[in-house]
Amino acid sequence: SFFQKDIKRALAYSTIENSNFLWLSLLIYLFWVVDPNPEIQKLALAYLVVFYISIIHHSVSKTYQFLSLGYLAKIASSTDTDECKGVGRVSGLSFLASSVGSLSFAMVPGTIGFFSESTFLYLGSIVIDMPVTRSLLILPSLIFISTGLAMGAFSHVKLFLSLMLSVPRKQIEPQTPSAFLTYSLNSLGILILLLPVIAWIPFYIQPELKEILPGLFQTWVFKLSFISLFVIVVSLFLIYSKFRHKIWKRQIWDCGSNYRGEDVSIPGSVISDPLFPSVGRFLLNKTGDAKLDSLFLSLMNKLLGFGRYWIHFFETGELTTYLFLSSISLLFSVGVLLLYQKLFAGM
Repeated sequence: SFFQKDIKRALAYSTIENSNFLWLSLLIYLFWVVDPNPEIQKLALAYLVVFYISIIHHSVSKTYQFLSLGYLAKIASSTDTDECKGVGRVSGLSFLASSVGSLSFAMVPGTIGFFSESTFLYLGSIVIDMPVTRSLLILPSLIFISTGLAMGAFSHVKLFLSLMLSVPRKQIEPQTPSAFLTYSLNSLGILILLLPVIAWIPFYIQPELKEILPGLFQTWVFKLSFISLFVIVVSLFLIYSKFRHKIWKRQIWDCGSNYRGEDVSIPGSVISDPLFPSVGRFLLNKTGDAKLDSLFLSLMNKLLGFGRYWIHFFETGELTTYLFLSSISLLFSVGVLLLYQKLFAGM
């Protein structure tokens, strides 16, 4: 998603990256919940908790992003990040109301995104300390998904800098958002900021959670809730101080050509394009599609083509064809069964 220049494609790939994160948490839970070691079972339940927290984070924060970025793209009449540069300044939305979703996906402290993904990294540190025989299958996936989360976070930072902070690329009349959009964004924004603050309440209501989860997990949740509350209080204090202290005359740096130094102009492509030759070219093709997705579609087309070939042979009705295909199917099934038994015996 970091290298996408289209807002819709960036959000779509961000959804895929977060879905991989959700699936990995669920698979780790299913893989370790049947382990005879009680400590491993507790770690598995902790990953299940992260799975539920991440579902809430992804649902609330991504809905916020779809509403806010969709509204901004409608104002600019384009979904290109460079064409939408600076539309947040004329959208009629407050800075906070248009940026909370991006801050959540950027893992800024005080948001549900920070709470979710920092907890995932905390559990990853526990996996690193485990014996190699237990973490060998899980650790590479954790590293891969964590890298994807970091790249996805920077994609939202790119959208935030370009759409919200920069000056508009073209002259756009100031807009007034509908009451429904304002109410929806404010409600979702409150949830994004409030949920990590009250995350400790389940441990107060259900004390037995402390017994079925890793020993320091409850302490970790309490610390994150305190950090979130502290960041929100400090941010509100800074906002209050800013509005209370009126600047009568602003001193700016003389850059020449009547340029005002406080204006920011950052097209989205300026952030991602320099990294494309070194990183992006291994992930995307020239059309902007992910190489992994293109490979998957190619394999699916070949598989469907083989299926059509298979059906064609069955429709001939010849006995030799049936015997040949039945033998191939039997050999394939036996091979898969033996491979599964070998892997299961090795575990």
